[in-house]
Amino acid sequence: MMIWVSRLIVLGLLMVGTILFFHLFERYEISSPELLVDPQFSEGLSHWELSGRGAATTLGDTVLLRVDKAGAGVAVRQYLPDPNHYPLLHLAAELKSEDIRPGVRFWQKGSLALVSLDENQRMLPVPHLVAQLSGTQSWRSYQAVFRVPTEVHALRVGVQLIGATGTLVVKHLSLHAVRERAAFVYYQYLGVAIWAMALIWLALPWFSQLRWDGPHLAIFLMVLAIAMGTLLPANLKILLELVVVTTFGQFIPGIDHAAEPVAELDSAPVGGFGHVLFFVLLAMAVRWAYPRQRRRVLIFILLLFAAITEVLQFFAVGRTPSVNDFAIDGLGALVGIGLFELVRQIRRRLRRQGQVSY
Repeated sequence: MMIWVSRLIVLGLLMVGTILFFHLFERYEISSPELLVDPQFSEGLSHWELSGRGAATTLGDTVLLRVDKAGAGVAVRQYLPDPNHYPLLHLAAELKSEDIRPGVRFWQKGSLALVSLDENQRMLPVPHLVAQLSGTQSWRSYQAVFRVPTEVHALRVGVQLIGATGTLVVKHLSLHAVRERAAFVYYQYLGVAIWAMALIWLALPWFSQLRWDGPHLAIFLMVLAIAMGTLLPANLKILLELVVVTTFGQFIPGIDHAAEPVAELDSAPVGGFGHVLFFVLLAMAVRWAYPRQRRRVLIFILLLFAAITEVLQFFAVGRTPSVNDFAIDGLGALVGIGLFELVRQIRRRLRRQGQVSY
């Protein structure tokens, strides 16, 4: 028992240390002057492209987007010349929302984005959202760093309220080229090495219990699939989700088949469905392999594994942990345990009735 307590303490300290490092250590440094023309709107919207049937007004350094009619929209945009000169870009702003009611599509909210476009002016399947707002939220700073894809032909900074009603207010927009600090890269490699050694050490007691039977093979495959999904770079994750939306979009509620598939990815429940599915299957395999183990112990282990996978996303390019994803993983684990118990109860009842012999 003390051995497991010591392992859990070490693992907890490692998780807390990782979270603090990525939040407190400055990963990027600015390497260019301001790239937007008149980001403070000192000349109104003269340097910005205005589209949509909603209203856009400026007051000092603030732009206010207002949509009153459902289905309408408004957007304020600016294109960045020579996008290939900037491998990494940092976009930031302060935003607040007033009674924003989302539209029927998942992406129809107030948003700030840096969109990469190809030669046909279509969105490339790469991360682009800085923030999405709905309801009423007070002023808050938002920022994100984007890796500019090599195939980009145009970059568009956009503040928009499309398909939703309400008011979106933006100020202190800024766009800079940035570069990764050399020291951060070394610390990141060190962190990966420490995590690898810690996970091997943590799993050593389980190696003696491994058997090459169906349940343990299922556990291995599920853990491998979840680990690969955890460390998948953001652009590859979006490509995979794009394939899912293109192939199975008709089965996903809220997907607009007439819209550009990339636009549906940011908030559509594709990633969430994957989280639930894999943790349901993992939980069922774990319960199958250890039927005599207490359920609460297995649930604790599954939740711990979910927490580890979220923290490890700090090390994946363009990925960050999410409390929502952890909650979805936990829900999947509970559903998986529950489904296994339900199936086992049904089999026992059928066996008592003489309808099955296994």
